[in-house]
Amino acid sequence: QNRFFHSQLEFIEVFLERGGFDVIVGNPPWLKVLFEEKGIISESFPEILIRKTTAPKVRIMRDTLLESKTLFKSYILENIENESSGNYLNSKQNHPFLIGQQTNLYKCILENSLKVISSNGYIGLIHPESVYDDPKGQKLREEIYPSLQYHFQFLNVFKLFSEVHHRLTFGISVYKGFKGDINFKNINN
Repeated sequence: QNRFFHSQLEFIEVFLERGGFDVIVGNPPWLKVLFEEKGIISESFPEILIRKTTAPKVRIMRDTLLESKTLFKSYILENIENESSGNYLNSKQNHPFLIGQQTNLYKCILENSLKVISSNGYIGLIHPESVYDDPKGQKLREEIYPSLQYHFQFLNVFKLFSEVHHRLTFGISVYKGFKGDINFKNINN
């Protein structure tokens, strides 16, 4: 159903012969994994978005709106999927350097990139600056700072990214692959 992709199985020769990818480039999604019932309910009741109904008002109306069996099923399935994704993304086994932080997909992709890059490879990502100033992000910073080669910081004043607030600071960061394995000694600290 979900068609999970396992890069080390799909590209086994890359990992056996080269130790990982030589180049990873991207603009990962800057999304927090949140359950937004307003979005799900508005698929059947678009007036909620058109009238800009607040989330607290939607919560009050929820029981009445969910009397539709089709909408109720979609609501439950979306809630289960969201909860499952959150559990996966927040697990210590899958993302050990993100423990205690607000889950954001770009951070998960950054951490995964560090795991699959070869020791001579480079990672180039566009992402928000929160990775560098999150008060709970010390473990991740301990891993990325030694490999950070270049960092270019921008403010979205020209609205190059229309869906990003014009005062949001983001950057292009270029990381060098590690000379060995990721430092797993920091995980339990």
